[in-house]
Amino acid sequence: MVTYRFSRLCFLIALSLLILSIPVSEADGTDLEKAGQVLNRLGYGPSPADMARIKQMGLSAYIAEQLDPAGIEESDNFRLYQTEDALFTMKYPVRETTLIMSGQYWHYRKGTSEPHTAWKLFRFNDSRWLRGRTGIGFGDGDDQTVLNDMHRINDDPETPEDESRPGYLSVHMRHTFTLDAESLADIDDLILRVDYDDGFKAYLNGFEVARANLPEGIVSHDTRATRSHEAGTPRDFDISDHKDKLRTGANVLAIQVHNRSITSSDLSMTPELLSRKILLGAPRRLIQGINELQQLVHVRGVYSRKQLQAVLAEFWENHFTTDYDKVADYLDDLKNSDAADAMPQAQARAEAAEIEYREYQFFYDNALGNFEDLLLYSATSPSMLIYLDNVLNVKGKANENYAREILELFAFGVDNRYKQKDIEQLAKCFTGWTVCKVAQDQAQSFPESALLPPTDCEVQSEEIVLIDLGSGWKFFKGIQEPAPAADGGPSTGWAKPEFDDFKWLRGRTGIGYGDGDDATVLSDMRGNYYSIYLRRRFLLDDPEKLENPVLEIKYDDGFVAYLNGDEIGRSSNMEGLGSPPAHDADATPNHEVTAAPALISLKPFRDILKPGENVLAIQVHNGTLNSSDLSIRPRLFDRRILPGNIEKGDINGVWTFRFDAGKHDTSAKILFDGTPYKIVIPEGNSSGRPEPTGLNNTLDIVRSIARHPSTAEFICIKLIQKFVSDDITLATYKDGTAPAELQALLTEMLAAWNWTMPKGNIKTVMETMLDPVNQSSLFWSETAYRSKVKTPVEFVNSSLRAIDAEANGKGLPGLNDDMGMHLFTRDDPDGYSELGSDWIDTSSMLERIDFVRDLAQNRKADYYWDSLLFFDKQNLTNPVQIVDYFDELLYQNTLTEANRNLLIEYLATNSDGISVRLNRAASEVFKVRIEEFVGLLLSMPQWNFQ
Repeated sequence: MVTYRFSRLCFLIALSLLILSIPVSEADGTDLEKAGQVLNRLGYGPSPADMARIKQMGLSAYIAEQLDPAGIEESDNFRLYQTEDALFTMKYPVRETTLIMSGQYWHYRKGTSEPHTAWKLFRFNDSRWLRGRTGIGFGDGDDQTVLNDMHRINDDPETPEDESRPGYLSVHMRHTFTLDAESLADIDDLILRVDYDDGFKAYLNGFEVARANLPEGIVSHDTRATRSHEAGTPRDFDISDHKDKLRTGANVLAIQVHNRSITSSDLSMTPELLSRKILLGAPRRLIQGINELQQLVHVRGVYSRKQLQAVLAEFWENHFTTDYDKVADYLDDLKNSDAADAMPQAQARAEAAEIEYREYQFFYDNALGNFEDLLLYSATSPSMLIYLDNVLNVKGKANENYAREILELFAFGVDNRYKQKDIEQLAKCFTGWTVCKVAQDQAQSFPESALLPPTDCEVQSEEIVLIDLGSGWKFFKGIQEPAPAADGGPSTGWAKPEFDDFKWLRGRTGIGYGDGDDATVLSDMRGNYYSIYLRRRFLLDDPEKLENPVLEIKYDDGFVAYLNGDEIGRSSNMEGLGSPPAHDADATPNHEVTAAPALISLKPFRDILKPGENVLAIQVHNGTLNSSDLSIRPRLFDRRILPGNIEKGDINGVWTFRFDAGKHDTSAKILFDGTPYKIVIPEGNSSGRPEPTGLNNTLDIVRSIARHPSTAEFICIKLIQKFVSDDITLATYKDGTAPAELQALLTEMLAAWNWTMPKGNIKTVMETMLDPVNQSSLFWSETAYRSKVKTPVEFVNSSLRAIDAEANGKGLPGLNDDMGMHLFTRDDPDGYSELGSDWIDTSSMLERIDFVRDLAQNRKADYYWDSLLFFDKQNLTNPVQIVDYFDELLYQNTLTEANRNLLIEYLATNSDGISVRLNRAASEVFKVRIEEFVGLLLSMPQWNFQ
């Protein structure tokens, strides 16, 4: 009994230290302890409902039910389905049209004073405003139009080079676009997509349609943004309620963008305007994002009655680990056939999350199925193909990443009956295995997605050539500026349609020297001048009828291209050399004309084109004055996509496995030479089946790997580590130092693995390991009981289940990350560890304690529980009852008497350490004390074990 006064915090600390020194009683094999073992290992810990279910139906029946999850009734599990559904969205097929693209030219005005009051109206004349491409801003190094004078610089006598500069807080922008009657009628949804820093206000034909981080009402030019906002992730504003402001003909989008501070280091504005037409077709249920997918693992782990299925789904996802971030980056870098970015970053992230979800869902649905299916699905999963770079694995340039990891990490285990030569040969087998996007109605389910993949996913198109290689070009040797500015420096006057090029030379492309393949040879260029300037006039009837205009440039070494006097693109080695670069600028590093050509989509510049005559102009620069070669070969064409094709950026498409026979290595291959499992693949197509050359050979190899004895050993050992004991590894099994009882269990599991057809049925192997009828396997031993440390996801889920808490927020993935386990984003392909020693350190333990204290005392909105309702349902009112209940539920009556007495005493004292009767009638006091008690109970070291 506590007989002296001291703080509640001191009592908590003292009690925790005492509990740390007092172990849980050893298990004696009672049914209650067996129930705890089953709930902790086959699920995410005991819950009141599952403990009651085991008591009602018995352990054997419960395990049999978990091994056959299809028979578990969950139609009435409303908490599961409601919480899970909130993580998904229903997407109808749409046709998306970009009305204003990023990178287009806008008129803009620096906010040094108030603009004309009519600046946002259509009738306003902005011809005297400045003109530049979006993004417009400064400071991040990624804006097309840089405002070098926007940032205020205060005069500093010690740095005379930084003379004072007043700066300004805002920029006003305008862009005019046209709509015909058909385009206007097609608009169901109108989306303003804005990448901005820091605040903005947008107007459509003079009417405000969106704002962010600006005060209400009229916003003057010198108004500061109300908060900072970093550009980099565009935000969609649904302005469909304002589509009635649009009209047939010309329209104007006007935006004022404001900085948080006049001394801010950056500002940016990149707007797009999108029109969406809802099409006929069924909606798709898509995961909302990666955070929601991570949350799904918790939702199923906490609420689902199919506990073993949820645990194994997480196990397989971790075993066949992939990285959402790498998938998103890959998608974000893709180009459509018109050379434009295939998708914005937000779409890339959404599609990457959906790819990861589909993979996880397969592992969930097939958690207790055949390992061969799991391996083949993983091998053909777009997520895996991207993550381990098999999309780069092509004939003549084999990439070994996936070949190495399928042997080392996914099937055989490290150095288990394979050699480096096998990795090299296997990499060749996987050449041509890549990804593509198909229409939703063409997407196949497994196994057809693996056995009958699409082989030709390239977008089929026809090209209407506007400018081809050949005659019609005028050129100027860059011995001086072709059209010097008033100060003698460079200007773009030479690229404008009205420029008189009468005295320029005529030539056919390619133009250059040194490679022996140019039609016009510049025999005097080497050592005399760095650059040449080219102009080509061409006619258009109606620029609006161009579908996907593309400028293709093969070049050596650098270039800047102009359309009717406006810059439309440049090679990366010309960045930072001025706008325009001087005639004697050098383009470094070098770029060979035989490398991949530059492709520039002219869609953002369609409003620059005009009916009648237009001018394409290019300045070409060498890397050095004495370079051995230079060349320029431009083509301009309109690429028209044929019906039935789908672009990489099509938001209605589905990513799938593709076999590209043209990139598959058909040479002879030998795997596992010198072993009974030798595989020989003759040159060419030797499968004897109608197929794209080589596909079925590699599919057979994947099946052979799944049936190989090394795979059986490695996977069975990992299952033992997951469900029984950390005390065996592939290395200790091979050298005979693993405990004899674990080796015996492994022998039984290997027999079960090899007993089924095909080999490796996970349900059969699990049933052998668990021995649910006799309950005499090592799984039930005293040494296995509470011998494994919970991983972060196991700790979080088990804590929520213990007190029947709600998990309907989205903060749980962040908790996992804080504890060291961020699902679906692991960089390394080895997956998170199942060994307890890897999860025990001071930082992660403190994170666990903070979490359960926050949970027990309802400090966070993302997870909470109704403590009074929970205690009332169990009729828990006095300290002994409460400790008895939680000792049975969480520890299966293994708490020592010392533990129990300390916990009872804690409940029987107030915040000053004085003995006070626990009184349910005093609900607020009662609530505080029981929540503190549960926080303490879940902070005990024993709670980290399962």
